[in-house]
Amino acid sequence: MAQYTITLNVNPSTYGYCLGAGTYEEYSAVQIEALANLDSEGHPYNFSRWSDDVTTNPRTLLVTENLTLTAYFTDSNIYTLNIAETVGGTTTGAGEYPGGTQVTITASPEPGYVFDG
Repeated sequence: MAQYTITLNVNPSTYGYCLGAGTYEEYSAVQIEALANLDSEGHPYNFSRWSDDVTTNPRTLLVTENLTLTAYFTDSNIYTLNIAETVGGTTTGAGEYPGGTQVTITASPEPGYVFDG
């Protein structure tokens, strides 16, 4: 039976490491996983995605060819922007953002209401 190699990389290389790289027989089910290192403040970096745009982690691969994947991590300084429940209108802009990101928040009043702050 044929054997294939799974190569796993990390970007940035200091943000984490991967498990599951190696040589496997064809049609083997192999679990790979990207694990985060800690930043200087002791917070883990954030796994973002694999280079094939899959965001599942860990994930299982069916080995059918040589494969190289990169695990992408982001800075651990991710902030959550919450917007209080609104009455008389809608808001946009809530979500998670990396530190330093400029975010636009929009408040749109319904007819008969006025935005007041």
